[in-house]
Amino acid sequence: GASVILPIFNDNTVLFVRQYRYPVQRVVLEIPAGKVDANEDPFLCAQRELEEETGYRAETWAKLSSFEPVPGYSSEKMHLYKATNLHFVGAKPDEDEFLEPVRIPLDEAIKKVLSGEIKDGKTMIALLWANTLP
Repeated sequence: GASVILPIFNDNTVLFVRQYRYPVQRVVLEIPAGKVDANEDPFLCAQRELEEETGYRAETWAKLSSFEPVPGYSSEKMHLYKATNLHFVGAKPDEDEFLEPVRIPLDEAIKKVLSGEIKDGKTMIALLWANTLP
């Protein structure tokens, strides 16, 4: 499975990463996420991936949901966490990762989902959650 992180700054902007995804042959705008290693706690994975991919750490975390992205042909489970009170500590991407962190206001991100610009399923689900949180 994977851990998915919805990083939200105090000004209600969401931290995304822009990266090239080979399966779809294009640059994708998505929220940080990563594969949970064998016997790894999904929450610890979320913390690790946020820092590796964006260079940020969060002081406050909340588990929002777990979901099955494609139960028709996979048993994968994704764990969605909200990360707030973010502070920059320096990115540590994997050797094969070329990521560009991008901050976008939540309302603009929702519009990008509705217009079809954001197509990534985990990001769409996370933004739905963000749009309904107090």
